[in-house]
Amino acid sequence: IPVLSSVHFNYGNSGFSYNNAFKKTDDGSYQADVDGLVNGLRRRNYVGTEFHAQLLAVGHRRGDYSFMFTITEKDNLPLTYPKEIIQLAWDGNTQFEGEEVGLKGTGVYYHHYREYALSVSKRNRDGIYFGARAKLLFGKLNIATRSTDINLHTQENTFNLNFNGDLKVHSSLPIIVETTNGRVSDVRYNESTDIIGLLFNRKNPGFALDAGIIYPYSEKLELSAAVIDLGFIRWRSNLNTFLGSGDFSYEGPLNDTLVPPGSGYADQLLDAFLDSMNLVVESQKYTTILPPRFILGANYTVNEKLKTGLQAEAIVHRSKIMPSLTLSANYNLYRHTYLMASYTVMYNTLRNLGLGIVVGRNPVQFYVISDNAAAFFWPLSARNVNLRFGLNINLGCTIKVKDSPSHGAIQGNCYWLEKSIQKNYQKQKKDSRKKKR
Repeated sequence: IPVLSSVHFNYGNSGFSYNNAFKKTDDGSYQADVDGLVNGLRRRNYVGTEFHAQLLAVGHRRGDYSFMFTITEKDNLPLTYPKEIIQLAWDGNTQFEGEEVGLKGTGVYYHHYREYALSVSKRNRDGIYFGARAKLLFGKLNIATRSTDINLHTQENTFNLNFNGDLKVHSSLPIIVETTNGRVSDVRYNESTDIIGLLFNRKNPGFALDAGIIYPYSEKLELSAAVIDLGFIRWRSNLNTFLGSGDFSYEGPLNDTLVPPGSGYADQLLDAFLDSMNLVVESQKYTTILPPRFILGANYTVNEKLKTGLQAEAIVHRSKIMPSLTLSANYNLYRHTYLMASYTVMYNTLRNLGLGIVVGRNPVQFYVISDNAAAFFWPLSARNVNLRFGLNINLGCTIKVKDSPSHGAIQGNCYWLEKSIQKNYQKQKKDSRKKKR
């Protein structure tokens, strides 16, 4: 069903939550807590959002093969930054007297693209599932920071600040860039943009591949492994590449005048810095790599009603690895109603308790799940906000089973109706014996 098939939203921050950066005072207001914020940061940090909406999903099973075709709209906005850039913004540069601070690793990598995916999976005689998904991608919007090798040196005694370095930012956006004497003077949105043309733009093609395996180690233990989003997008429309290099000197320390947003002082300082970088713009075709995901999992069947799982995942975003470890449980509350709970270590925090519910009666199934349900009750303490929900319609799940289905035989197809299928199979065997008599 368009859109309702699957909707996914995720926000993650490896550095801090709101309550880490601000503390509530006795009068109910919030005050900046610089020490609490900085103490929670790592050398390199990550903050980002994901929004994925499935526009169409249709699948078919034939024999031991299963096929599926999906169309999904994906919008990802990850940012990476070093600890020093937060220290500089909050506490000025006097703390770095006589030192050089490198801002290498600061970057914005925004992707909006449409994904057309065709997947196939096969179960062999040993009950092992092999699967692969080929994905044709069409990019719509993009910002990709390629080089931010900027260094800041604070002179002793005078606290004068020297900037130097190189900057390179690719973009595929509906914007107009004006230049004066070869330098960038203004950037604004192109109001004549054809929105429909932008949504169906096919000038930025890409390709990605997923692959996975499910191995039934025993009747109770099932192992799995997968790699997702091994791919790229080639950007060829609405191109603007911003290039800059140079030196900039500022006399005196940077202090708390930088903190208030919209400060005229901060705007003037930023403008002076950008002018010193000699920003120019070019039209360059470029390629971006999707951040791949690597997953290992194990599921253990405790009894007919309870199943547990353990999953390790690593997302590789350029040179930064974001790992997570999840312990989960799936409990069959009543017939086709399942409750799920999970505990995840991710984004450098242990406060990630997930909850979910699956309700289905042949052929309709509805699900809603979150990796961190507590975030909806205590959002100011959360580093991760996650929600996924959708509606599935599985037709043909009343098929007769000729041979006893082994463990995992219907994984990924009518798995949520396994009990009904097993019951029907036992009834068929019983009826068959009566006919023979």
